[in-house]
Amino acid sequence: MPPIMRESGPNTKGQARRPIPPSILAAAPDAEARRQVRGELCRRLDVLEAGLGQRDGIAARLEAQHILALAAEQRLTSAARLAEGLAAVLRAGGRGAAIQPWIDRLRDAIGCEAEGAAAGDAWMASVMVRLAC
Repeated sequence: MPPIMRESGPNTKGQARRPIPPSILAAAPDAEARRQVRGELCRRLDVLEAGLGQRDGIAARLEAQHILALAAEQRLTSAARLAEGLAAVLRAGGRGAAIQPWIDRLRDAIGCEAEGAAAGDAWMASVMVRLAC
């Protein structure tokens, strides 16, 4: 997984962006670090969707695992639970209508500030409702 990029300060001397590994971001959970992590999760979800469009199921499964690992490491429990569900559906060979609700709700959960078991349950229930319709 590539490191998350974050400027180390004002870029007045033409400084390049320096990579900050997720383990350091986890140790300093300020608003900017969370924004960077959420951006990386969205980027990875975009890559996953592109892989599905190209019928590259292996790449999509790997991206789902990366999303799950990063979300869990950053204690984004709602996103981690949805990523886990998405990974399971992809492993089972799910396609199209079976996975789109997972992707849509995962994208929403990545941007949501509500965390914890109850929030994760609510997100999972929302996927189940969409799959039932």
